Amino acid sequence: MIYCRTINVERIAVHPNEDEFHTKFIEITRYGDEPVFSVRIDNKDEEWYWEFDCTCPSDYERVKFSIFDAIYECDDTYELACYLAEVFENGFEDILIFCKYEDMCEGCDGCKYLQ
Repeated sequence: MIYCRTINVERIAVHPNEDEFHTKFIEITRYGDEPVFSVRIDNKDEEWYWEFDCTCPSDYERVKFSIFDAIYECDDTYELACYLAEVFENGFEDILIFCKYEDMCEGCDGCKYLQ
């Protein structure tokens, strides 16, 4: 057997204000074989996903703390996803390399990185 890589996943658990009995998760994944990390929010049938370049270790922490800030600004998962879409596209455009939305946020023009 040959060691391949280590993949680290942080799961941030949140309780949306409208539903305090169901936990939602935001996953931040670091890939061990390339300088990339991703953020994923899964909400029932909708999924939001962003991928970032991580050549500077502080980029991961900046994105993570932006997620924590967003959690306190939003009331539900959908609002959180829309908020993060705006934060990531406007504040992290230099390291954002991919994003995907199953259901686009109201008012969004779409992700310029969507492939």
